[in-house]
Amino acid sequence: MEEIMEMARAKAEDNFRKGLNCSECVVRALIDTEGLDLPPEALKYASGFGGGVGLYGSMCGALSGAVLGVSGVHGRSDILHDDPKADRKELLKERVKGLTGEAGLYKIFNNLAAEFKEQHGAELCRELTEPYDFHDRERAMLCKGIIGDAAALAAKWILYENDGNLEFIETVREKHE
Repeated sequence: MEEIMEMARAKAEDNFRKGLNCSECVVRALIDTEGLDLPPEALKYASGFGGGVGLYGSMCGALSGAVLGVSGVHGRSDILHDDPKADRKELLKERVKGLTGEAGLYKIFNNLAAEFKEQHGAELCRELTEPYDFHDRERAMLCKGIIGDAAALAAKWILYENDGNLEFIETVREKHE
């Protein structure tokens, strides 16, 4: 796993040198890293997330790219094709359980975001880059490192086999209590 994580990191940092935005760097690296199986069409979905969504400064584009990449492998698909005879309430319960239950997908994304925040102290682009002007070399070097870290984290979580033992680190509900 470490080798694949480091390969994704190196590819993402190289993509930054080639002029891709932060989110594109991560997603392209995940597409190009053997063993991760991210579909190539995922790259086009990453473009708008650069600079914390079009330079707005919200969630870091590299983190968004990591979430997109992990979703491309672990995400739900074909969830609306129901048996017309099935109980609608039961279907809804199953869908929610698939996200928040014992082996729910949200636990993977929750841990990815928490690990990113632990490494960098924030998850918002504007907070991560606050001391720098957007065009400063120092900001670019900071972002290059963050991009590499996000790609490595994404590779880790793509390779993760959900055994149902993962816990939420922090949730929206806890933030508002």
